[in-house]
Amino acid sequence: MPNGTVKKVVNDRGFGFIAAEDGKEYFFHRSGLDSSLNFDSLNGGEAVTFEVEASANVEDLKRIGAEHGLDPEQMGRALSDGRYEDLLDANRREATQVGINAIPAHVFGLRYLVMGAHPYELHPDVPAQGMSFEEYFPPSYLTRIAAAPYVAMAEQEGLVMKRGGRLINSRLALAAAEFARDHDRFEAMHKALFKAYWERTADLASLDHLKRIGAEQGLDADELGAALEEGRYEELLDANRREAVQVGINAIPAHVFGMRFLVMGAHPFEILKQVAERVESEPPANG
Repeated sequence: MPNGTVKKVVNDRGFGFIAAEDGKEYFFHRSGLDSSLNFDSLNGGEAVTFEVEASANVEDLKRIGAEHGLDPEQMGRALSDGRYEDLLDANRREATQVGINAIPAHVFGLRYLVMGAHPYELHPDVPAQGMSFEEYFPPSYLTRIAAAPYVAMAEQEGLVMKRGGRLINSRLALAAAEFARDHDRFEAMHKALFKAYWERTADLASLDHLKRIGAEQGLDADELGAALEEGRYEELLDANRREAVQVGINAIPAHVFGMRFLVMGAHPFEILKQVAERVESEPPANG
């Protein structure tokens, strides 16, 4: 972002905007930036102004370089002629492809392996009774998701995906899926929960509805209800969310390919296929 004065707005749900002196407006939520959204759509555009330290210019960098034994003139020429532009762009693209959207970011030996579906609570701050989209999201975001292609994509595959108007607290549903995993019924329960949510045939924040869905998948409804009421899977859900956040996941669905590429969000099959083919054709750097 440009140097100088910026304006910042943040509401109590972590949404906010930064407006730079280049006149552009930047929406951010968690780590995402989107210059297409409207600065005034949040908190009425109320702003807090503060000064940020100007980024070092070439002369500053030459001075710092000289203090560390570098030739300042040679360094200045390299910066002025953009010698490292392609390298910087390539590094950013590669980082983005594997899900890095914050710094510092550490990759430890490509050792973390995630297989199958794992629970991730996307909006843990949503109350148990849920809340309307209008209460949670700024209007500009609602406009954007209304135009999202996932409904059309679902229709092409013969699936029903009805747009809802409320966010639910998904914690009980995630716990119900983990109960099913413990009883070798995860895949059936997983699909049934998704079907119920997108076809709007059940309230996944309702214990009674979850017990009914569980019974339809061959689970003991009373045992499921007892497990959810006692909070048997609370620590597991929290641990899964922490681990996901640590590797850069902040949206769903999120797919990990070959322990190297993280693809977040709903994408056409062809995109996922391209990533899988790249993993297959390109061995890891250490391999």
